[in-house]
Amino acid sequence: MEIIIAIVSAIVAGFFGLASVWYEHYLDTSEPSKSAVTEVSQQNSEALPQIQATQNPEAASRQNQNDSEVDNEVDNKELFHQLKERSSQRDVKAQFELAEMYIQGKGTTKDITQAIKWYRKAANRGEVQAQLKLADMHFKGKDVVQNVTKAIKWYSRAAQKGNVKAQFRLGRIYEKGKGGVEKDLAQAREWYHKAAEQGHKKAKKKLEQLQN
Repeated sequence: MEIIIAIVSAIVAGFFGLASVWYEHYLDTSEPSKSAVTEVSQQNSEALPQIQATQNPEAASRQNQNDSEVDNEVDNKELFHQLKERSSQRDVKAQFELAEMYIQGKGTTKDITQAIKWYRKAANRGEVQAQLKLADMHFKGKDVVQNVTKAIKWYSRAAQKGNVKAQFRLGRIYEKGKGGVEKDLAQAREWYHKAAEQGHKKAKKKLEQLQN
């Protein structure tokens, strides 16, 4: 009798052992591991912006534009501070570029007074683009009181350094007698000739007209 009981007990124990192994195997195959779940979640999160961009390209484009504008503003502010430092060390190119940033309001608040200040510093030290800029501002009365005499002063400095735009504009002023300046066709021809020698097409045409 004891032998029979022992045999039955062994059979029952074996049955429960097999059941336990099968259940553990079922759990392993039916439930993903934490690492698998995390990996799938990361893949979904990376794919989400791409899906959103596909579904709403206009919103994605606006977001990219906003991000770009923020980056540009940061870059402009950094450039502004660099130019200000270089300008204080009498870097003439930096002085002109700093004036441009002030007049455009890039990297700083728009400030015409500061722009003119740095244009003049650069122009007085021979920066042709600054001379041309001041001449245009005074001639057109843009951001400053119109003053053709001052415009001629700065145009002349730039023209003497070979700036073709300044040469042509001087020719126009003397040809037309603009801004209270008396007509001087000899001066007009001289400046048109200098501009024409550098390939300025309008100056060539004007010169031909004045010579006929």
